Amino acid sequence: MTRPASIANGTYPLIVAVDPDDSVNETDTSNSSVSGSIRIGVLPDLEPFGLSAPCSAAQGARVIFRWTVRNSGSGAASGSTNSIRLVAPGINRELGTHSNPTLDSGQSTHQHSASVTIPTGIANGTYTLIVDVDPDDSVNETDTSNSSV
Repeated sequence: MTRPASIANGTYPLIVAVDPDDSVNETDTSNSSVSGSIRIGVLPDLEPFGLSAPCSAAQGARVIFRWTVRNSGSGAASGSTNSIRLVAPGINRELGTHSNPTLDSGQSTHQHSASVTIPTGIANGTYTLIVDVDPDDSVNETDTSNSSV
C-alpha cells in the first residue's frame, strides 16, 4: 500500500473489512472487520516533567513555577505553547502561558521558568497546578495523553 501524498504525517484509525459491500451471504457479519491505528511518518512526542512550585501561596502573590518539556518522539516539534492552570472543583483557571522553542527529535529538552499571580477571590484550600504542553494541539504528536503534568 502506498500512502497518498495528500495524507499528512499523523496517527489515523485503520479498519480492515472483509466483504464491505455484503456481496457474500453470511450467517454472521459482526466479525467481518478489525480496527486499530496506524502512525504515518515521524512525529514528535512532547512531555512535561519535573514541575517545581511552592507548597503554598497567598491570593495575589507572584510565584515562580519551573518545569521541563522533552521531545521523546522521532520527529522535530515546531514551537508550541504551555499553559499553566490552577484546578479544583468548580475552578479551572489559566494562570499564564509560556512558549516552547523548536525541539529536535530524540530526548531534546527545554527548561521553563514562569512567574504567575495566584488569583484573588478564590476560596482557601488545596488546588492542583497543571502544566499542559501544546493544549491547542498545534503540534501533531504520536501521543497526547502524556502532555500534562
